[in-house]
Amino acid sequence: MAQALDADRLADHLQRAGQRLAPLYTVSGDEPLLVTEAIDALRAAARAAGYTDRTSMVMDARSDWSAVAAATQSVSLFGDRRVLEIKLPTGKPGKTGGDTLTRLADQAARQPDPDTLILVALPRLDKATRDAKWAQALAQAGIMVDLPTIERSRLLRRLTAADVRTAAEAAARGESDPDAPVFDPNAAPSDTGPETWQTPGSPGTGSW
Repeated sequence: MAQALDADRLADHLQRAGQRLAPLYTVSGDEPLLVTEAIDALRAAARAAGYTDRTSMVMDARSDWSAVAAATQSVSLFGDRRVLEIKLPTGKPGKTGGDTLTRLADQAARQPDPDTLILVALPRLDKATRDAKWAQALAQAGIMVDLPTIERSRLLRRLTAADVRTAAEAAARGESDPDAPVFDPNAAPSDTGPETWQTPGSPGTGSW
């Protein structure tokens, strides 16, 4: 199953996969926009493939990783398929977290069409972390989406295109927001950082 994709190849993969998605996807990158786009694409593909529930957990080395294991073992009352998102902003799961991720990877490798699709979101990993047992297990058992850092000019063009698409979609729905900020590609970069995630270790049910 081991396969490495960039953003463009991920789109092609999802289009070809249809209802037969991989059991495990790992998204790694430092550009919040690119990571968000990749995760949104995976969510949409999962929803189209019948994964109707989504649970999102933000974890780190101090989190209670038994909650992750419990989330993969609990059964929906209605038999719904679901996505389990594990967000690891630090890229450092600790010993217990690393062991849990390794077990999840082994589980995914044994179940090519599971009821729970696992999505792991990581920052761009350094070489030492990429060589860790848990990172190697994720890479070997599923599909690794590696999103490289891109230069500012290319990122601004991508942001502009994303803003245009969002505005066009809103217009098609008959929506407008007079207070929405206007994107200026010549403006200085803001100090706004990556999206704020939940408190480490706290599960949450996401809305599609």
